[in-house]
Amino acid sequence: MLSMVVGVLIWKSFITWTNAYVAWSLIALLLIIGLFSDFVSGVVYRGAMAVGYRVGQVFGVVFLFVLFCVAVIPLGLFLRLIGKDLLQFKAYKNIANKSYWITSKKPGSLDRMH
Repeated sequence: MLSMVVGVLIWKSFITWTNAYVAWSLIALLLIIGLFSDFVSGVVYRGAMAVGYRVGQVFGVVFLFVLFCVAVIPLGLFLRLIGKDLLQFKAYKNIANKSYWITSKKPGSLDRMH
């Protein structure tokens, strides 16, 4: 996987071939050491998981913010523009008791629920 990342970085001209050879050498060295040493592979695994956890936290927040800005805000503005009141707040605007409790319907026959 890291070799593919280095390949993409070369392809996009972010790094030079010399840096790529150094990176590939380090990747090969980590692979060889990791195959023969449980301690080194454990350290690399824990480090990668810690970094991945933090990156996941950041990108999770960024993704939810973008989703909110792209989906929720335009939907709310559109519904307000066309006059929809999905939560029925306007129906209870003039009531002195500001409760939005909706009484449930009486259950019908339980024999034929479908």
